[in-house]
Amino acid sequence: NACGSFFKILIMQKLNTIILLLLIVIVAGCKSTQQTREKETLTTMDNSKTSLDWDGVYLGTLPCADCPGIATEMELNKDQTFSLRETYMERDIAPRVSEGTFSWNKQGSNITLNSNGKEIASYLVGENTLIRLDMKGKRITGALADHYNLEKKQIKITGTRWKLTELRGQKVNHSSAFIVFSTKNNRVYGNSGCNNFSGSFELNDGNQIGLSQLASTRMACPDMDSEQAFLSVMGMVDNYSISGRTLLMNKARMAPLARFEADFSEK
Repeated sequence: NACGSFFKILIMQKLNTIILLLLIVIVAGCKSTQQTREKETLTTMDNSKTSLDWDGVYLGTLPCADCPGIATEMELNKDQTFSLRETYMERDIAPRVSEGTFSWNKQGSNITLNSNGKEIASYLVGENTLIRLDMKGKRITGALADHYNLEKKQIKITGTRWKLTELRGQKVNHSSAFIVFSTKNNRVYGNSGCNNFSGSFELNDGNQIGLSQLASTRMACPDMDSEQAFLSVMGMVDNYSISGRTLLMNKARMAPLARFEADFSEK
């Protein structure tokens, strides 16, 4: 009858409305899930943080408003700590040294340096390159844009000037002692704190090393004991390891006999 038909139509309309609402909820849920997956993909996809060997030492000379440039040396470590050394060229002031941690942006492309609770600089991380960003985290433009780059330094035992910082577990402060391993005729030379020395070295597989024929000048120095200890250690070492800008000279598996830091202030 007419009443029955009317109620059937009414029920069908209500069912259609309910189905429509369910479809809207399902579509909205799918869209939300898709957005979540896109965000997760953004943070896990290949980017500078996940795909580049970004840890290491970076060098460069950044622009300076009232000096020839800022000689900049930065080391990034895998534990997201950093050390930064900035030398204002032709200024009679000590280099500015900063240490702290750094954080990545959500895209995994930029890092921000944090020292003593303050953000001090941001960099875009590229292949073997750090690019200094402005205060808003944007690329610097203009005539000097290409001068805001730091290039990664491939540190090897040879060809690097290594400054002594620790001898037999004791820190060495204010010392001029250093060592250089030259590929030219496999010569080793340096300074033991007062006197110069030279000799030869041999590198073998497994970071094995041997120094021989070490000879030193004979100037009288205030601390001859330290000089002799340094030369004695150099004659004992048989292996080495490099981490970042640190060189450890060892004998067998004993504690390191000497610790050096790569010194880029001297050419």
